[in-house]
Amino acid sequence: MSGYQADVDFLRETVLKLQGITDAMDGTRQIAAYRTGLSRAQLGSADFLEADSLHRAHVEMQAALKGMVDTLEGMLQEVTDRTGQVHRRYLDQESDTAAAFRRLA
Repeated sequence: MSGYQADVDFLRETVLKLQGITDAMDGTRQIAAYRTGLSRAQLGSADFLEADSLHRAHVEMQAALKGMVDTLEGMLQEVTDRTGQVHRRYLDQESDTAAAFRRLA
């Protein structure tokens, strides 16, 4: 015996919390992609020469923010998946160990 014990209930709770965060990220991704847009006209009249460059910078920043949110969501999903795998492996090991003890009894 290796002398360690895993708290599978804690792992299960962690997976559920991470899934909740990942689900909430969907709304954040939608906001970053679709609800932060500004039209060229909102940045100034045709007389305002910098409006075009401001609009381009805004579009670039919007794309960058969406990319960051997508990256964060992917990282959260990976941690959620891996934590779930560890949880399932511990449960399988506990089940196998209990079965082995029952056979010996």
